[in-house]
Amino acid sequence: MSIKLLKELEDLKQVKNQLSSQMNKHIDIRINQFAVNAFTDFERFFKEKGFKIQFDEKRIAASYGSLIANLSYDPSVQYFGIYLKFDLYLQFLDRTTHTIALNPTTIDMVSISYEYENQIQKEIAQTRDQIEKLTSKINNFSEEEWAFFLQDNNSKSPHSGEIFKSFYDLLDSLIK
Repeated sequence: MSIKLLKELEDLKQVKNQLSSQMNKHIDIRINQFAVNAFTDFERFFKEKGFKIQFDEKRIAASYGSLIANLSYDPSVQYFGIYLKFDLYLQFLDRTTHTIALNPTTIDMVSISYEYENQIQKEIAQTRDQIEKLTSKINNFSEEEWAFFLQDNNSKSPHSGEIFKSFYDLLDSLIK
């Protein structure tokens, strides 16, 4: 066992952790921007249609008589593969709930196979690759496209699986 390789691995892990922390800050800022934009789009969409609007920090509601629409999210609840999950509840002719996921439009799921003579060299190579990917993602983060993904469990919904650049467009496709 080489102490030199172990020290190199530890140094690389520290760099990777710093980059991961930096990436998480970028992601948190983007999530907050999209949450604000979703609420703004919701408010504009329903105000244009004559609804009254009420909101608090993580929920916004629109009402017109007995017609009700609610949009909410809870950033403290984590979902696998989803940066932020919104719940859209519509009480119009019937009651429907739509699940909307916020994610980048492309997801990096590349897996690389390593063949090295020992585990430490393998971990060093993997960590270097992770550092390279994180550095690239951080440097290109401002160009990364994010969108709202309609993930309805409701098989009747013709819009399930669709991707929308703005929440307004999503609402416009669901509600005519």
